Amino acid sequence: MGVTVRQKRKGKGQPWHVFIHRNRTIRSKRVGDKKVAEAVAGKLRKKLLSGQLGLGEAKQTPLFADYARHFMEDYAKVACKRNTWKSYETMIALHLLPVWKNKRLNEIRRADVKKLLLAEQQAGFAVKTVENIKALVSGIFTHAYEEDILQANPALRLGRFIQKDDRRKHLNPWTKEQVTAFLATARVQAPDYYALFLCACRTGMRMGELLGLAWEDIDFQANRIEIRRSYSHGHFSSPKSHKSRPVDMSDQLGRDLLAHRGSLVQKFGGTVPVVDLGAGFKPDQIRLVFPNREGGPLDGDNVRRRAFYRTLKNAGVPRIRFHDLRHTFASLLLQQGESLHYVKEQMGHASIQTTVDVYGHIVPGSNRRAVNLLDDQAGGLRIVPNAS
Repeated sequence: MGVTVRQKRKGKGQPWHVFIHRNRTIRSKRVGDKKVAEAVAGKLRKKLLSGQLGLGEAKQTPLFADYARHFMEDYAKVACKRNTWKSYETMIALHLLPVWKNKRLNEIRRADVKKLLLAEQQAGFAVKTVENIKALVSGIFTHAYEEDILQANPALRLGRFIQKDDRRKHLNPWTKEQVTAFLATARVQAPDYYALFLCACRTGMRMGELLGLAWEDIDFQANRIEIRRSYSHGHFSSPKSHKSRPVDMSDQLGRDLLAHRGSLVQKFGGTVPVVDLGAGFKPDQIRLVFPNREGGPLDGDNVRRRAFYRTLKNAGVPRIRFHDLRHTFASLLLQQGESLHYVKEQMGHASIQTTVDVYGHIVPGSNRRAVNLLDDQAGGLRIVPNAS
């Protein structure tokens, strides 16, 4: 039993609805803006608790498997990006159902959640994976709490039971010489992908952002690229931060992208094909910078398998993940003296703390400069040799 409020379609100006959840059925009513919806929901909750709505006796607390399915349909697939709810489906199937499938929600205690998280860590899953599982479990129980199925969320404030991860140990950047060798090899042996690889190395863009990049996003006069969307698993979506961000474009990248565009125009007979993005995008049609042979978006896994790993092997450089090109970009900027704030803006990090945590140790000589400034400011003590 419970009452919630939300928009069926998120966005400014979209109407709000009140949802009544009871006995695994959902009723909804459109009521206007959020303030009105909250007021209506408050009255309905009182009536539900007093039995005035006449909806019958509450059934037994649902099984975890049934409620997880309800959570996905009622919330995740409505409020989350496709990649997010798809990852939820995978985590539920692989990590949660094998343990709690036939347990009722109110039978899962705080100790059970701790036991699950500890088992995942002992099984060797990455800290980030365990953190994501914990967040999903907490989200499911919070949803049940808001629907008055549970009186408390047993997964709250359990972050301290997950061992901390040193994010720096996952960095595996190339040197500037290795980047040069890789790009030189790509230009000769993988010419169709050279411009994409160069863009990754010169901007730090994620794979999905590269695959969703349109010519309309590039300002060749200002040498700027506006990252407005991402493409992954067959779908376009907003960038990871849910908002666009500008990145600077080097002179070399600008020249080679113009040459790349000329090749595409010739390849497609005079114009780059238009791709439809669908509802919710403005503009809803774009021309991709890195299209496949038909003009549509490339598949990221194919790019890695067919071009990236082959090229780095032929170049004789250390094997890294494609995402490590992003780390390489940030590392090289810092090594040449750029500020952490500039790197934060280029990378699109939500806060400077993320940049410091991941890359702060790369800043050359930062600690030495800091302590030496104390000597400069204080003037130091001048020791005069004994003349005697």
